[in-house]
Amino acid sequence: METITALKQAFPRAHVICGLSNVSFGLPQRKLLNRTFLSLAAARGLDSAILDPTEPQMRRTLAAVAALLGEDEFCLGYLTMIREQEEK
Repeated sequence: METITALKQAFPRAHVICGLSNVSFGLPQRKLLNRTFLSLAAARGLDSAILDPTEPQMRRTLAAVAALLGEDEFCLGYLTMIREQEEK
């Protein structure tokens, strides 16, 4: 997290990307760690991540992060995703 912050401060125009599975390699509950890391890193300025887009919880986390960081105007993306999931 500190590295992301330092990079963004030193190079404001730089984009930061990471591979989420590298964070949790060899640990139990990898998906939980990956989702949590994604949330924390996004708050610090992470621009993109290599992740498993087929994992439903990851998609929910991405939508929630975008909503909470003000990247989803009026939370429309988040609300749409939740409504679609509730209809299933």
